[in-house]
Amino acid sequence: MIASVAVILCTFVFCAATDDSASCNRNTDDQTRMNGYDFLQPNCRVFLVATSMESIFKLKDGTQIECISAVTNEKLENTHTVMETVDYKNASSNEWERFSQWYTFEPQSGTYNHMKITELNGAPQGIYKFLLTTQGCAVVEVKEYTFREDVDEEVTVVQERTDGSGSNGKPHCMMWEKEGNTDATQTCCEPFFRENCKEKKRAYQYTPRKCEVPKYEDDSEL
Repeated sequence: MIASVAVILCTFVFCAATDDSASCNRNTDDQTRMNGYDFLQPNCRVFLVATSMESIFKLKDGTQIECISAVTNEKLENTHTVMETVDYKNASSNEWERFSQWYTFEPQSGTYNHMKITELNGAPQGIYKFLLTTQGCAVVEVKEYTFREDVDEEVTVVQERTDGSGSNGKPHCMMWEKEGNTDATQTCCEPFFRENCKEKKRAYQYTPRKCEVPKYEDDSEL
């Protein structure tokens, strides 16, 4: 198992809220701005509060999942690589599950906003671009997403992203929030998401009361 239960359960830390109203614009090549790599801080949990992509919260067998969050377990500064442990709850069984995955940020124009997996270990494969990054929240484009065991589903997802239909050809996105940063999300990320991404799926909802700290009965992992 890549990450121990103790690490996962003890990393629900408070990430201080910050007024990001002055930095609510799309990420650029400005190297003084926070990028996607800097957004992911060690031992800091981020919550998926919205997504336009049904495949993110529905497994290939139709099982719906909820309360998706991620913790950065390790950061390798020399390679701009991070290990993320993703936790989610099975909406039917109400049980927590998780997987861990290494991701690498590739530099483009000197900034680190493009993230992709570094190895195949059974977790979902994907390529992601941080479109907007603030201290408290981020909007991430899903450039490519591959189901773990279902190639046919992968083709469907890619076509859905590239066919240009719906929402004026806008990309699929995810919106992530650090704990205690609802104001940043409402001020920056939600308006940006509405303007620049496909419409969020109402079937996926996140609330702090509903999505407590992940708890496991065993060491199950994807």
